[in-house]
Amino acid sequence: MTEYKTKAFVPAPGLRNGHLMTIAPIFRLRAQLPASDCRRLTIEVAPGNYVTGYLHEAGPGKLPGESALMVIVHGLESSAQASYVQGLCKKALSAGFSVFRMNMRNCEGTLSLSHTLYNAGLSDDLVAVVKQLRNDYGYKTVFACGFSLGGNMVLKAAGELGRVNSRLLDGVVAVSPPIELDVSVSAIESGVNRLYEFNFLLGLKRKIRAKEKLFPGKFDMQRLASIKTLREFDNYFTAVDAGYDGAASYYHGASAMRCLSDIQCPALIIAAKDDPLVPFEASFKTISRSSGTAHPVKLLAPEHGGHVSFIAYEDMHLGDLKHVLSREQAGELLPELAAKQLSAGVANGAGDWKNGADPYWAEWQALAFCLKCCAVAASK
Repeated sequence: MTEYKTKAFVPAPGLRNGHLMTIAPIFRLRAQLPASDCRRLTIEVAPGNYVTGYLHEAGPGKLPGESALMVIVHGLESSAQASYVQGLCKKALSAGFSVFRMNMRNCEGTLSLSHTLYNAGLSDDLVAVVKQLRNDYGYKTVFACGFSLGGNMVLKAAGELGRVNSRLLDGVVAVSPPIELDVSVSAIESGVNRLYEFNFLLGLKRKIRAKEKLFPGKFDMQRLASIKTLREFDNYFTAVDAGYDGAASYYHGASAMRCLSDIQCPALIIAAKDDPLVPFEASFKTISRSSGTAHPVKLLAPEHGGHVSFIAYEDMHLGDLKHVLSREQAGELLPELAAKQLSAGVANGAGDWKNGADPYWAEWQALAFCLKCCAVAASK
């Protein structure tokens, strides 16, 4: 893994603390995507198990010569309606991508569509979604971008596809991914992080109670009442449901760390050094020091950013990416194809987003990376 160079991240005033940065988006309302602008799809990912999502098809300003799709995957106890998912979706649409906002199993009111729980290792679900969207809509280029738990999923999928030399994914981006699950769960169990753990457990227990009504007798409800930690929940519910013999084997087997070296497509990991839920030193430092420079996985690691948040001091817009991309090309001019799209995107704007500008730096970097991959492919 090598370091990825781009425009430096400068955190918004008062947000140099990882915890404050992480929770700040709760207090910053963002405009929602109009429900009429997308198509809700239900996709079978395994026999009898389905996921849902929202397909936004690119308009007249789509990437010329390309049929490019970005699949966006949310984090733990979230959904395709998450503000960061919608934020990246808007950016990608304005740059010419079609977008599919994917729900993991059971999320956003889909408990009846799957007899299992969701877990960090369900990379096959993403693969099934990408295959169907490619087949049904003819997308030639597909990127997957995941946040937090979704980031682990997209990296794991890319690694497993790399083992069989599949080109199903043309690039992946993972923002704040817990690539070593045991490390992240240990962090959540300590100190003030127990507040995050408490919030996660509320949602997870609520799902089990609701699933029990749909599938009576499937879960140990007596055990549920005594669960006090995320590790206990995973040990007795998530791991067993996923076919593991306990939390330890689940964390080991479902972590993307096991297959990072197998990734063959371009990949970017965005991880803040002050992330309270994904400890940087334990999660990323070893691999960033030991991996060869030729490996396709790049690491973008600013000092600040918290978990998923990355609220910058200044707004960015599509016009900023032209400069970022040309610098990343090591002196090469940005191919005309992508440059035209950036200019068109700025002209078209993005509804009530002040011509598409906002301060969510990691979302802009994810878009820039995918655009760069498209530009490189178009220049060959």
